[in-house]
Amino acid sequence: MALFNFFSSCSGKPSYEGRVKSFEFYYNGSIGGDSHNFKVAVDGDVVTIKYEDMLLPAYDVMTDTLPAVVLDSLTQLCRKHNVQNWDGFDGVNRYVLDGWGFSLYVSFDDGRSMSAHGSNMWPDGYRDFRDDMYDVMKPYLDQVKEKYRQMKISRGIGDKLQYVWINFIQKGKSGGNRFELRLSRDSADTSVSITIDDYSGEFWQPDTHGYLSGSVPDAQFCWNEIEALAKRCEIIQWIDYDKAAEDYNNSEWFQMRVEYDQGFISAMGTEHPEHYDDFRAGLLRLLADNCERYAAKGLVTFSEK
Repeated sequence: MALFNFFSSCSGKPSYEGRVKSFEFYYNGSIGGDSHNFKVAVDGDVVTIKYEDMLLPAYDVMTDTLPAVVLDSLTQLCRKHNVQNWDGFDGVNRYVLDGWGFSLYVSFDDGRSMSAHGSNMWPDGYRDFRDDMYDVMKPYLDQVKEKYRQMKISRGIGDKLQYVWINFIQKGKSGGNRFELRLSRDSADTSVSITIDDYSGEFWQPDTHGYLSGSVPDAQFCWNEIEALAKRCEIIQWIDYDKAAEDYNNSEWFQMRVEYDQGFISAMGTEHPEHYDDFRAGLLRLLADNCERYAAKGLVTFSEK
């Protein structure tokens, strides 16, 4: 590997002078979990992208049109990193059982092309190339993902909640409160499980630490109020939301899966979506107030940690 890198970096092959005509990249992640691939190609005057992401299986193959300037950026990328020196590279580190790999195929309008592959082994300068490539491609990958996210939102979800699982976990300067809740309709009853660490007394008494659990008849549970709150806060717009705050170590982290009778919402992040504060406060206040009534009826119990 080192010998190959030495000769490839010193081979002095001139950069391809042609403009990128097709650029195809595959990332094979650890156990396949975050694998993705994309292909940018020109046909006449139209530049298109095809993109697949294992983390977004519901979107299947995503496609969109891109501005022609992306080809200029990819051309400059290939020239900057002298990818012609990698043509024919095919490295495999057989001593690594996990890890990651890549494949790269580029064709140019002067008729030349190159291809390179690696599994836990890569040509000299690959990491810098990879970082620059994602800098170029991230806005376009985000564009096509957002297009398909909006298509999924437009299909809508049902009106009746079936299951709610949400974690609110404060970090650093945001505080130390932690709320983990799971609400599930099962036949005619609702299963309630809430983990509470309320140091500040935001919704429960200060320094409340414990578990609320029990079973409440659907007719007595506050599903209607939660459904109305979710609709008012437009949490359907949170479908597949996943963003990190710049100062993520001092922001509350949330993760949720909310299932309706005709679809679900999944979201996470330390950067909070629109109406987040209103939904969070409204939901936790509803649960705190109603669980007090449920406890008085013996439907839920509180156990200290």
